[in-house]
Amino acid sequence: MTSKGFRLSILILTAVSLLPPAGAGAKSVLRRGYPSARIYALGSDFAGIIPDGPTDLTLNPARAYDAGTFTINYGYRTYYGNALPFPTAGSSMSPDFSSIPASGTNEIRLYGLSALGLKWAIDTEWGLYHQDECTQTGTNPINRGYNGSIDIELREYCTIRDQNFFRLDIASAGKIGDRMVLGIRAGGTFSYYDSKRRVRYAWEGYSFDSDTGTYILGNERSADDLDSTAKKIFTGYLEAGLTWEDSGEIAFRGGYAEGNALFDDYNLSVESRYNSNSGEIDYYSYRLWEFREDRSGDTWQFSGFAKKRYSGGIVILAAGAYERGSYDCDWRDSYTQYSWGDYDDLQIDDTAWYPGEGIQSRSEAVFRMGKTYAIESRLDLTPGIHVNYWRQKFEEDGDGGMDSYMLSDGIAASYSTRFPLSFEKTNSQTELVLPIAIEFRPASFFHLYSGFGMTFTWDRSIKKNTFLMEYGQADDLLVPGEVESEDNGFDSGYYASLGFSLRYRDRLFLDMYTGNDIVPDRITNYFIDLRYIF
Repeated sequence: MTSKGFRLSILILTAVSLLPPAGAGAKSVLRRGYPSARIYALGSDFAGIIPDGPTDLTLNPARAYDAGTFTINYGYRTYYGNALPFPTAGSSMSPDFSSIPASGTNEIRLYGLSALGLKWAIDTEWGLYHQDECTQTGTNPINRGYNGSIDIELREYCTIRDQNFFRLDIASAGKIGDRMVLGIRAGGTFSYYDSKRRVRYAWEGYSFDSDTGTYILGNERSADDLDSTAKKIFTGYLEAGLTWEDSGEIAFRGGYAEGNALFDDYNLSVESRYNSNSGEIDYYSYRLWEFREDRSGDTWQFSGFAKKRYSGGIVILAAGAYERGSYDCDWRDSYTQYSWGDYDDLQIDDTAWYPGEGIQSRSEAVFRMGKTYAIESRLDLTPGIHVNYWRQKFEEDGDGGMDSYMLSDGIAASYSTRFPLSFEKTNSQTELVLPIAIEFRPASFFHLYSGFGMTFTWDRSIKKNTFLMEYGQADDLLVPGEVESEDNGFDSGYYASLGFSLRYRDRLFLDMYTGNDIVPDRITNYFIDLRYIF
């Protein structure tokens, strides 16, 4: 292979390796957490098994009918965001399924409302965050009478970040006959994240000329790095639920989500060296790298669950969900370099691009079972079992391309190539949890919650990258290629969770989930629910 063929192959193979494979552990854009500090403290694997008003209402809108008198619940919780329904690349084109970063949100829930012969529940959650700051550091060691070499350096760090989230849903429920209750809920969320970070650097080196008593500029360097990330996600959903007597319930949900992510990265560096005698530039180097990626898509999801409480106290819950969506992606990468002096004259202009389309699908199944034992009047013990399986697949393909031009020591070479690219990745996980929940009531005004569990997980990932290079250069010896890999893993561990509740005359409640710390270092890291029953 000739030198130019080798250079082209390196560029192409690099572009192929940078394709964003789907990341493991991606979660649905429409999934929600449980709005209860108590259920997290008991172990979230018992949601739907251990009776809990806020959690049961989240799972099934028909539970709005069970609320007694009017109740106001304020909650502060760490919001984990909504994951985009497609793989998002970072600055190095590495996989990034991360949601809009976590921040604290506030929630106000009103239930026990009566109107039009129905019971109503209104739930709203929001989080607002803004950051705008710049800091500067530098040195300027010029003092009166100083006659040595000096360096002048300046750095500036600037960050502007906005992070906002809003959710609203409304549920209503009413009786059907004597034994059944029907509930309907409609809602949606909006998430917005925009972050810009800029780092600027400047350095100048001077030498002192004792003959003239002046400082002479010898070297100077500067750099300007700017990266920005913007994500927007909208979701809407409609739910219907049914309960009968005290023994069973079912609920179904349909949802739609759309989102986009835009990433920009700009890196510029310039260096100059000066001749100490003439003051002219002896060496000059200019390097600019720019990257931009734009992804957008939508997804549909359908899910449902059923729960049955048996006469012996055993509760069984089964749930399933299926999600499918499509997305478009487009990334552009360019690199420019000019340098001359030091016996080296060089010019490089490289541009790569990849517009493509993708399809993602996800299926999930959950099975839970548990039973509560009253050890004595102040202590409840609930053992159970939790099994969760999910599988997510991404298929993406597009037509990539690259243009390259290099001028070195008067010799010019240019290359242009187009090639189809594609990748597939399937991730799956099976999780088995053996949890135990403990609720201790040492006093009427104080309850202590705790949860423990052994976890066992099996992970599997299958990835296939396919690329086909086509060239106009007859001396380039590159052939179509395909890379396929499979990873399997097993892991086990345990968890522990803690929380407590303070109560005043069965009207004012403060529930808190503290993670695995009895006394948390910062309360804002955990879930808090403050509830008043009128």
